[in-house]
This record gives sequence, structure tokens and C-alpha cells, in this order.
Amino acid sequence: MLGLALLAWIFWPSPSPPPGAPPPAPARAADVMTPKEPRKVRARRPLPPPPAAPAQPDVDEARVRAAVLARAASLRACAVPAGAPSQIPVRLRVPASGEVRSVQLGGPEPLPAALSGCLREKLLLWRFDDLHLSSDVDVFATFALR
Repeated sequence: MLGLALLAWIFWPSPSPPPGAPPPAPARAADVMTPKEPRKVRARRPLPPPPAAPAQPDVDEARVRAAVLARAASLRACAVPAGAPSQIPVRLRVPASGEVRSVQLGGPEPLPAALSGCLREKLLLWRFDDLHLSSDVDVFATFALR
């Protein structure tokens, strides 16, 4: 029974077009599916490496560090009270103009106010005009005061 129903469905006549309707258009060549060749993709050229960063800031920092060491003796004028740390980490911000813009004193132990004030005063007087810096430089140094 199922087989007869299947045969009837396969051979059943399709509905005829309504009167006055245009006949169906023949299939166009573009509508017919044809196997296409795989699209060739050109291999991409690897990107060039980024340009190397200019070595100038490292050179400037090294020059400023050498100049800081040359000027460090002027810090001995600051009296070191008893109980003060013997080494003090310092960060100097030196713009291209050569004058010290900011001084940050660090370390795990607090500094006595008189020592801190004296060191700031001396460090802010330092000038690095003779180095002709190409950019701003941060210099980190640790000064041994004893």
C-alpha cells in the first residue's frame, strides 16, 4: 500500500499553468551549477619588522647618570642625622632643557625632614645644560650618604 502511494505521488501530473500565463523560461547558463576551480590566493608577504627605536634616550640617560655621579659630592654638604638611612634612592626628572624638574626621594625608611629638605634643595640646583639632551630623561640613582 505504501509502495502504491509512493508511485502515485511520483507520477502524479503537475498542475498546468493558468491560461494566458507565459511559458516557463529556459534555464540560463549562469543558473546551472557548474563546478568551479578553487580560487587561487596569493601568499601574503610577511610584514616588515617595526623600525628600531632610536637609541638616543638610552645614551642620554647614560650621560645624565655619569653627570649625576660627578655632581654627587655636593650632597655631602647635607648633615646626616643619627638613625637616618645610609642609602637613599632618588628619581630625578630632567627635561631636554637640562634643569632638574622634579626630585623624588624614596626608600623603605622615612627620611628626617632636615635631610630630605637639604637633599631636595641641592638636587634641584643641579643643571645638565652641557649635555644637550634630545628628550626628557628619568634618572634613578641610589646615593650612599655615609
